[in-house]
Amino acid sequence: MQNKKRIYNQNESYVQDNAVQTAARIDDMLKRALEDIEMMAYWFGKSLESPVVTVTDLQELTDSSDFNYVRYTSADGVNMAADGRISYATDREYFIDGMAGKTGMSVTPISRITSETLVNFYTPLYYQGEIIGVLRGVYLAKARMQELLKSSFFGVDAAAFLCTSDGCLISENTEGEGLTKKWKAFLESDAEGSVESKEIIAQTLKDEISRGFAYRIDRNAGNGYITKLEDNDCFLIQTF
Repeated sequence: MQNKKRIYNQNESYVQDNAVQTAARIDDMLKRALEDIEMMAYWFGKSLESPVVTVTDLQELTDSSDFNYVRYTSADGVNMAADGRISYATDREYFIDGMAGKTGMSVTPISRITSETLVNFYTPLYYQGEIIGVLRGVYLAKARMQELLKSSFFGVDAAAFLCTSDGCLISENTEGEGLTKKWKAFLESDAEGSVESKEIIAQTLKDEISRGFAYRIDRNAGNGYITKLEDNDCFLIQTF
């Protein structure tokens, strides 16, 4: 019994340390992306000869950046991709905040252009001192985030998830896909042992205080840790 308790405490420490380190890496990447889109919008706005953004402009901005896409939303809410496809974004957070002069990050669960989950870094685009639209750098959530979320303990894959404060899933690792599916099923169930873990996660999303928790899936006990990213409204859930 004593040995079992020692192993449990050791695993709890490993999961917490890994979660904190992973959260810091992701936080740093998101922070740099916001700085990149602000700088891009500043210099691009200075170079404009008219208040018109073309698909050629967007392709050149994409090619010269680390973003998967660079997109532009005009003041009337028309969202334009570099390949010419358009959608309407008057209800999107990035458009509303960007037109109000704010810079920030948001998540689009399903893109109206590509149906992908997008992580948006947005900022207003100025022309001669006036906001003419919103410039947005985009990361494909799965492709860009999953590599940072990969982790294992003692050679065993561990499931990890990145979500927003309202519980919207941004990305998850795929290395431990089987465990990921089991864990998601566990969170969605009302089986004995899942209620307390779900309550801990819900409370952490609410008050932003990092917490560890224990859970049981298919007779196997596990440790989990949920923590908020320091500079972004996102949470990391690390499990083992």
